[in-house]
Amino acid sequence: MRFGFYKGWQPLKERISLLNTFNFARFHFLRPMVIYVDFALALQILAKERTAWRRLVPIALALQLLLLGGFNEEIRYRLAGTPSFEQFYSEHLS
Repeated sequence: MRFGFYKGWQPLKERISLLNTFNFARFHFLRPMVIYVDFALALQILAKERTAWRRLVPIALALQLLLLGGFNEEIRYRLAGTPSFEQFYSEHLS
């Protein structure tokens, strides 16, 4: 669900004209940042808890970094052997 099209915002959008004119969908690229900031805050809260939770924080961080590395398109496509830009783009055809 996208923020700008949520029907629950309709009463606010009727009162505040800026909410109708501003396109919130243009900021979809900020969503991953918000998710990772939330993850970091959760790890910080867990680190302040008991010793058992404190041990989980480095493990969760390492697993997250491994997961991010596995889904990184640049790494994945390099390993798959996809063509480079020079191989893909043919100058004599343009």
